[in-house]
Amino acid sequence: MVRKVTALQHFKDLMQGSDKEKVRDMMIGATVMTNYNKKMYVVDDLEFNVRVDSTFEQNGKNGEESISFIDYYEKKWNLQIKDKNQFLIKTTDKKSKKVTLSIIFY
Repeated sequence: MVRKVTALQHFKDLMQGSDKEKVRDMMIGATVMTNYNKKMYVVDDLEFNVRVDSTFEQNGKNGEESISFIDYYEKKWNLQIKDKNQFLIKTTDKKSKKVTLSIIFY
C-alpha cells in the first residue's frame, strides 16, 4: 500500500496515545521513501536517542570530521531540517550490509 501522507505525519499520528516501543514495533519492517533522494528504505529500527543535532564521523578533506545530521543534510541535499526533535531511522543496505541512520522527513 502506498500512503500519500508524509512519514513525519504518520509517525506523529502513531505517537499520539502510543508509547515509543509500540510505535517501534509498528514501524520495523515498514518501507519508506525519502523526498530528497527518492530512495526506498526498510526500517530496521527507530533511533529515539539520536536526534538531528547529534553528530557523527565522516570522511572529509582532512580525514575524519565530526558533523551533525542537520549540517550533513544541508550540505549534501540542500535541505533545511524543520523538525529539530525528530528521531532517525536505522536501515541496512542489502548489498553492502552497511548500517545507516537517516532522516526521513525534514
